[in-house]
Amino acid sequence: MSDESDCIMPSCPPNFYRCENGKCIKSEWQCDGENDCTDDSDEESCPTVECDETVDKRCDSGECILKRWWCDGEEDCSDGSDEKECHREPCTSTHYNCTDGEGECVPLSWTCDGEFDCKDGSDEDPRFCSRPEETDGLVDSIPDPSNLTCKEEEFSCEGKGSGNDFAGGEFDFCIPLDYVCDGELDCGSGLDESNCTKPCTPEQFRCESGQCISLNDHCDGYDDCGDGSDETQCPESEACIDGEFQCENGFCISRRWRCDGDSDCKDGSDEDGCDQKDTTCGSDQFKCHESGRCIRSSWRCDGEKDCDDRSDEEDCPCSSGQYHCHSGQCIAIGKVCDGIFDCVDGSDERPQRSCNGTLVVGSNYTSCSDHNGGCEHSCRKTSSGRFECVCSAGFQIASDMRSCIDIDECKVEGSCSQTCNNSFGSFTCSCLTGYTLRLDQRTCKATGPEPALLFTNRIDIRKMVPDKSELKPILRDLKNAIGLDYHIEHGLMFWSDVTLDSIMRSNVNGSEVKEVISSGLESPGGVAVDWIHDLLYWTDSGTSRIEVADLEGRNRKVIIWDNLQKPRALALHPLQGLMFWTDWGEAPCLESAFMDGSQRRAVASRNVYWPNGLAIDYTRNHLYWSDAKYHIIETANLDGGDRRAVVSRGLPHPFGITIFEDKVYWTDWRTKSVNSANKFTGSGVKTIKRRLHFPMDIQTYHPLRQPTGPNLCADAKCSHLCLPKPNGFTCACPTGYRSVNDTHCAENIERFLFFTRQSDIRRISFDEQAMADTILPLENLKNAVALDWHSGHPGHIYWSDVGLDTISRSEWDGKNQQVLVSSSLDSPAGLAVDWITNKIYWTDSGINRIEVALLDGSMRSVLVWTELDRPRAIIVYPKQGFMIWTDWGKVPKIERAGMDGKDRQVIVSTGLTWPNGVTMDYSAERIYWTDAGTHMIESCDLNGSARHVIVDSNLPHPFGITMDDSNIYWTDWRTKTISAADKSGENRRVIRKDLLYLMDVRFHRVTRPISPNPCSIRNGDCSHLCLLSENPTAVGDVYSTPYSCACPTGFTLGPEGKQCNTEMNKFLAIARRSDIRVISLDVPYSADVKLSIDGYMTNVVDIAIDPIEGHLYWSDIGSTNITYTSLANLEKSETVISFGLETVDGIAVDPVGRKLYWTDDGRNMISVSTLDGHFQRVLINEKLDAPRAIALHYKKGYMYWTDWGTTPKIEAAGMDGSDRSVIVATDLVWPNGITIDFEQDWIIWGDAQSEKLERADLDGKNRRVIYSSVPHPYSLACMDGMLYWNDWQTRNIHRINLRNLTDVSIVRENMPSMMGMKAVSLQVQGHNRCGSDNGGCSHLCLRSPVSKTGYTCACPTGVRLHDDGKTCTDLPNEYLLFTSRTAIRRVSLEADQKTDTELPISDLRNTIALDYHYRKQLLFFTDVYLNVIKRSNLDGTGAMTIVSRDLKTMDGIAVDWSANNFYWTDAGPNTISVARLDGSSRKVIINAMLDEPRALCVHPSRGAIFWTDWGGKARIEKAFMDGSGRKILVRKNLQWPNGLTIDYVNSRIFWVDAHHMYNRIETCDFNGRNRKIVVSPVPHGFSITNLNGVLYWTDWHTKKIHSSAYPYELGKSKIILSSVESLMDIKAVSASRQTDTSLCDVTTGYGGCTHLCLMKGPSNYVCTCPDPENPATDMPVLKEHSEPEARNCSIYPIATSINPTTILAHGNSTVFINSISPDAIGDASDTNQFIFHVLAVFLATAFIVFVIFAGFGFIMWRKLKRKRKRSTVPADNGAVSFRNFTYSGTSHSTLLLSGSNTSSSTRLTHTPSIWPGVEPHGDSPDQKSLIEAQTITRTDDFFPGSEECDEDPYYETIPPYSQMSTLEVPEDESDDVADITSDELGVADITHPAQVQECVSHHINVSHSTYDSDSEDSSANQVTPESKHRLLRPLVDKQAKVSVTTTCTVLSEDSLSNAVGSPRLDAEEGSNYDKVDSETESMITSP
Repeated sequence: MSDESDCIMPSCPPNFYRCENGKCIKSEWQCDGENDCTDDSDEESCPTVECDETVDKRCDSGECILKRWWCDGEEDCSDGSDEKECHREPCTSTHYNCTDGEGECVPLSWTCDGEFDCKDGSDEDPRFCSRPEETDGLVDSIPDPSNLTCKEEEFSCEGKGSGNDFAGGEFDFCIPLDYVCDGELDCGSGLDESNCTKPCTPEQFRCESGQCISLNDHCDGYDDCGDGSDETQCPESEACIDGEFQCENGFCISRRWRCDGDSDCKDGSDEDGCDQKDTTCGSDQFKCHESGRCIRSSWRCDGEKDCDDRSDEEDCPCSSGQYHCHSGQCIAIGKVCDGIFDCVDGSDERPQRSCNGTLVVGSNYTSCSDHNGGCEHSCRKTSSGRFECVCSAGFQIASDMRSCIDIDECKVEGSCSQTCNNSFGSFTCSCLTGYTLRLDQRTCKATGPEPALLFTNRIDIRKMVPDKSELKPILRDLKNAIGLDYHIEHGLMFWSDVTLDSIMRSNVNGSEVKEVISSGLESPGGVAVDWIHDLLYWTDSGTSRIEVADLEGRNRKVIIWDNLQKPRALALHPLQGLMFWTDWGEAPCLESAFMDGSQRRAVASRNVYWPNGLAIDYTRNHLYWSDAKYHIIETANLDGGDRRAVVSRGLPHPFGITIFEDKVYWTDWRTKSVNSANKFTGSGVKTIKRRLHFPMDIQTYHPLRQPTGPNLCADAKCSHLCLPKPNGFTCACPTGYRSVNDTHCAENIERFLFFTRQSDIRRISFDEQAMADTILPLENLKNAVALDWHSGHPGHIYWSDVGLDTISRSEWDGKNQQVLVSSSLDSPAGLAVDWITNKIYWTDSGINRIEVALLDGSMRSVLVWTELDRPRAIIVYPKQGFMIWTDWGKVPKIERAGMDGKDRQVIVSTGLTWPNGVTMDYSAERIYWTDAGTHMIESCDLNGSARHVIVDSNLPHPFGITMDDSNIYWTDWRTKTISAADKSGENRRVIRKDLLYLMDVRFHRVTRPISPNPCSIRNGDCSHLCLLSENPTAVGDVYSTPYSCACPTGFTLGPEGKQCNTEMNKFLAIARRSDIRVISLDVPYSADVKLSIDGYMTNVVDIAIDPIEGHLYWSDIGSTNITYTSLANLEKSETVISFGLETVDGIAVDPVGRKLYWTDDGRNMISVSTLDGHFQRVLINEKLDAPRAIALHYKKGYMYWTDWGTTPKIEAAGMDGSDRSVIVATDLVWPNGITIDFEQDWIIWGDAQSEKLERADLDGKNRRVIYSSVPHPYSLACMDGMLYWNDWQTRNIHRINLRNLTDVSIVRENMPSMMGMKAVSLQVQGHNRCGSDNGGCSHLCLRSPVSKTGYTCACPTGVRLHDDGKTCTDLPNEYLLFTSRTAIRRVSLEADQKTDTELPISDLRNTIALDYHYRKQLLFFTDVYLNVIKRSNLDGTGAMTIVSRDLKTMDGIAVDWSANNFYWTDAGPNTISVARLDGSSRKVIINAMLDEPRALCVHPSRGAIFWTDWGGKARIEKAFMDGSGRKILVRKNLQWPNGLTIDYVNSRIFWVDAHHMYNRIETCDFNGRNRKIVVSPVPHGFSITNLNGVLYWTDWHTKKIHSSAYPYELGKSKIILSSVESLMDIKAVSASRQTDTSLCDVTTGYGGCTHLCLMKGPSNYVCTCPDPENPATDMPVLKEHSEPEARNCSIYPIATSINPTTILAHGNSTVFINSISPDAIGDASDTNQFIFHVLAVFLATAFIVFVIFAGFGFIMWRKLKRKRKRSTVPADNGAVSFRNFTYSGTSHSTLLLSGSNTSSSTRLTHTPSIWPGVEPHGDSPDQKSLIEAQTITRTDDFFPGSEECDEDPYYETIPPYSQMSTLEVPEDESDDVADITSDELGVADITHPAQVQECVSHHINVSHSTYDSDSEDSSANQVTPESKHRLLRPLVDKQAKVSVTTTCTVLSEDSLSNAVGSPRLDAEEGSNYDKVDSETESMITSP
């Protein structure tokens, strides 16, 4: 603090008090009871004020307040002592008792309304305020955080309040998910913006800070990022328009703001270099002394420095309670005559007079005790010892300084909210109907629902509770919403959209959106609803008008249009019949009028610059408006009086404004916020919501915002509109219609002008006196120019648009608007209608043509195409058969010809510069025209003679012209007017002014001159067009009037002159990206015709023609399709190839061989197919870089193509892909088009870089340049010795004569976007080498230059040709299927070329997993974008959705081909589910302890499923197919286990780990042991599959499919396919991978199950029911197996012999243990006859076998009985399990752990694996019987080539006992196992104990069930030799005396895996799935 010691405190300015700490405060703040100095020095030594005991009461702080304010619920004393110790009456039943302990009462209606009325806020306690459903569109009340549940599309802002701290706490509420991580703090706690790591969307801009803002905020001139990064590196702005000033930073402001003293440019450049010396301020402005800047007078002496020199705050008058010293200084009134000179000049202490001219206190009295000092109220002693009089509250001291006079508080703004009644010394407040007085007795509170704010945000409309700042979107995805209003009674909301140029409507909840006004708008701004009379008003700053209509948009009327420039905001007061609006044009103002448009007057016109928002306070009848230029919010009476500023600081750019209760709310563009303040004082400014997108208009939503009142139109009988006005109404007609009487309007408009204005067409009615122009309700006008009309019913208007290059028409009311001509137009500047023969004529100044067509645009024909140079306006005169047009080219002229284009002549050729519009006086037969160059209007007769100047002054740029019977009317670009004069040019006047972009104009009359029509009789016998010919005398009837026939463009007239040929013989076909054109070569003119193909074209790049069938083919790289249509029927098109294409740059049709060829630049290949797209085959896919154009030479058998890749070249190959060679490889850069001159056998190509056209022989020799200086040739075509090419740069089609290279011409000019082009002749020559039988080929017969037959047979891609050289299958036998998000592709493993083929499956968005069913040829796949599982045929046809409900992230899918079930994983809910192949019988089988399940595989014969889980604790697991018996196989050294596959042959699983720590493929056996790395590194493997000992996998990083064959050398792999984006799942398709069967096999009856049969291990299965769709109500009905209804679910088999001892019921499922009789189960798919036949054969065979076995069994039994003693197995409560899944008969063998006492002599054999050279399940019944009598053989864990007990090739160099054992014993039960007796274990045939040890050492490895197979150090879990011997000791001890020779018999793990129902299993089931539930017992039988 040493820096503050010994400092000299500065003196304070006048009117300020210096505190002891040196701080300066206002003098009036001294002794006011508040510590303003912060050191209390301003409140020390303050005199004690005496209170008037009659009306006052003293606070503890010494203040005096009125007695009636005591205990009124408001703290009026500064210390709150007036509200202490108040004993209030108890609250009534209609009031709520606040919990603050002070007895405060508020009306019950105020509770839970979102406003804190109790001081402690208990009326809004969220524990009692629930969150009800919204009603009437109002915002919800404060939610209860304990009960709040956000919707799925919402985000929960977790609350932090508790107890009674809710007033300031934060509570749980919901915001839209879109608001999360959008850079805006929507949750009060900021929770929505925490932990945001997601990238910005394409619609957002990322700031340097990482924040995402809207792309619209980038480079908008405002620092939206906060660090300025959004305003750096911004492109240069566009030039400002007229009337604007461009700032140095590129932004545009009004030119009027230049040098106005206010920095409107962000960089201040608008105030640079300004000369302010001669500034003259207005009468209501103040001029700063130094700068000369003009500021508002209201800013003078407002306490804020507005002038830089503070001159606006000098010499200010003193405020109330202050004394004005003679020096101009203001001091506190209490300092007058206190003995201290406070004024500089001492005028406050002049002895001769007191202040204000009266005697001071003490003149007659010496002290306050002396008659109260003569004071009327109180007398007090000052700090100087003097005495002064003071008044009680509600009074002020009079001029005599002793008396007190009443203060009229009602004159003080804001004393009361609404109604104020003054009384002596006080005042009372009251409220209007619908409001209640608050506890402060001053402000009013609205009753009813909670008020909300609605505001437009450009892209959406939101609502918000002001006191909660909670946002909720009502409508999203809007274009540019600006104005907003609503109708609360009807529940409707209206808004304007300046992008759509429309006014929209919806319900207040956002539903049922519709357009109300959709035409005739240019820039709609303000919208206002008359809620009493149901009217809609709006402003349009583009059309400069205010209009009204009903709520449906009907009966639209312009009510204000004159002297209106830029109307914006609009507000209605239906109670008084008034409307108000703002205008920010050249003369900005605030105006009002009656609601019928009458009595217009200015409300505020001074100090208004940019008035934006406008609102009415209906409670006080006050206007409020915001001004963005002056940064102010002002208010005034409805007549403009009592105007004052409300908020004048902190308003960067206010826009919308609204009023409710005591607050004003506004939006601000610059701060992008919604704010509020007190509407009286502007105090309490608060930002309610900031960081919005772009807040625009705002409205308060509440019923009291639209108060009820009388409907002035209730009894009106108006036919159309009833518009209210004060104390009455006006019946009004829609614009243009005249009034018939006081209430009704005419039905039609008879006489009117209509004119084009680029973006609209308007009409000025001559039927009404106002002559206001009406915008016709038309859409999509860009640059409308020419006009005409046809009066025939229903009457049409026609116009041309040079911006869209179209000719259109509609009815007069805008209905049935349609485009008539849209192709081959380049600038249709003139238009005329032939009202006699019903034709339209038009000029095209772009391509210099005059054309004609029928009124609907059909049968279009070219009439004039030579010697035209910018033809403009055109008119027709059917009476004489003339058409007349102006031409303003290099030689301007006016021409005339017959209406058939014949007899052409120039009638005016001199004195012209820019002849524009032309019209005709039909009565005088004279033409009138405008000339923008000579600035005149002239006239002449039809021959060009008798020429006269009509108007030659003040015509800057006349354009259109028309006339009625006696007047001419014209438009002028420069003056922006429509003017009129009589025919002689006199009586000149302006019809309409201030209209930009005026174009053509026409006068509409009821009738036009009538003349004979020879075409009305049988169309003049013309087949197509009948046209009037020149008839100068106009003599003749309908039969003698001359005419001629004409044909549509490109077709020729027959020799008889009446009929047209129906086909073009020769023509050019040109692709133009979005359309296809043809140019006939049969006619003398070159006019292109757009083919009206029914099909959407996005980017057509090449075309080809089949002249035989007349089919047109085109490739579209936008839709990646090849499509065709018939030239004879363009209305039907069909996609030929839609899959497997990327960038097809070139296509060619082989018309002789009937094939389609194409090049694909994206996939770098050349392919062929039949013309219908079948049998697609890749011919060449190697050493191609960028193949483009292709040409065919069938006679030679070759195809030729250009390649403009890294090494440009031209190549040739046989049309079957053979004999490939490079024929041109030098001096090429961009070889584009290629064609063949068949007459000379030349190949001809164009190079866009070398700018040359060249040719060579077919082998590339004799290369020559044909033509040079070709800027950018693209496509070439050759026919009849002519070479045609199109050029991208010149945009022309050129032609050169190959026999005379100097003969070069232009076929068609100015045709942009040209791509491929073909020259076509319908005369085809050639012999098909394949003949009529396709060459004997089953699929493709291709022309071959090297084959002796001239052709070769070929197969579709990936299919190998059979040995006969002619036939193929449709699909390869073995191939790979893989997904790439949007496609499923196939790669053959048989063909030499590894080329992928896309399956024809559409609508794939994000396909991840797939699997197949080979026997049924079905494909199954998941789409995680659509959240569906689909199925198709394996060839991709017949795709359908089979599961679509409750799916999230289905990353894995697997098909059980035996049971016809399929399984899938879902990482969303973390489940594994199963369903039938059609998606039915869906059931979740695992839903616990899954984190991120991914890949999935099934093993039907093992009854097991395997899956990977890459969640927080990655692992690989397996379980039974019903979800039970779950076990972790791999857990350690695992991070991202992606793909998973099964080697069914060798009983192993393989997986790929994509984590960067591992990046490898590993394998282990089915128990998780023998783990080994087989492939490494694998950068980012995703999926894996295997076939025939070869692994295949996809890799995200390499974008390739790799393979590795056994023995899998590390670091070595092959590439199957490269450059594949988004590789996902992969499966090897082969019949050999789906051979095993199971007890649930559908061919053996599906286990008799009605719905789901699920394997539970290899020999058990479960019948179970699907999950209900609605678990609460849709539980499936379980039925007994004896009931026949198949629709009910049964847990028992149907028509199955069931041994009751083999059934285990578990809940809704039943386990069956191999107890199904084969005699009772047939093939479900066979017919009954076949079943009976098989059954008879089977019974006969069974009987024979039974006899043989019975005899053999009897003999063996006798032998065994002598040798052995039958052993018994102790009874147990376990389940009966049958262990041989290959045997389906009823078991008579030893049942382990069962309750039966059966013989143990039968041996079980388990052979699920396939041994090399041995077919699975091929045992005959005899073999099965022998196996039963022999021993158990375990082969699960052997690899190819291994023998029993040999080492596994994956067995690593570790002790043999460290491997996972098939006998797993939990650690805590090892003692129990060690004590198992031989009786418990069974018996085994062992000759010597050593044999037991030797065999067990290879087959029985004992470990704990908690063993982790992934542990690198497994010594802690491995079974030691000692423990092994301990386990075997009881067995060895009891077998020592056994001498019977036998084999070592061991039960495998899988043999015992289904010991269901054992006590230990039941105890552990579902408790710890890490333990192997049913695989912990192993029994060894012995004698």
